[in-house]
Amino acid sequence: MLIAAGFSGKLARSNSLLPQIVESLEQQGFGPFSEIDRDDELWDIEVQQNGVSYEVYVDPRTGKIVSKHQDDFDELPSCESKPLSTILQLVLQAGYSNIQEVSFDAPVWEIKVYQEDGKHEVRIDPHSGKVISDRRDN
Repeated sequence: MLIAAGFSGKLARSNSLLPQIVESLEQQGFGPFSEIDRDDELWDIEVQQNGVSYEVYVDPRTGKIVSKHQDDFDELPSCESKPLSTILQLVLQAGYSNIQEVSFDAPVWEIKVYQEDGKHEVRIDPHSGKVISDRRDN
């Protein structure tokens, strides 16, 4: 499991760790993912593991799984899609920051971010990782 020991306090509290947390979960056999959002200061992650759907709660500072329980099946990206950790890294590389919510709404990823000018909903192609649209979300 991911441990944020190498990160400074400010960065460890930042949502920019989300791609590393997702990558760590992928390395543990989780995926594909369908949704990620915050719930009571934890990341609430809906994901599959070995074909079974789970709701996993993860500490955003350490990447440690706090709880895991079976959940209802959600629509998932195709197996040809890029891993979610790659999609999130591409979003950050495109200049977005402060990821707040991630959800797969076929056929795209919808990612909510906060920028200096407010909240945005960015739609991402799951195969290429390219931004399809960016709109202010009031």
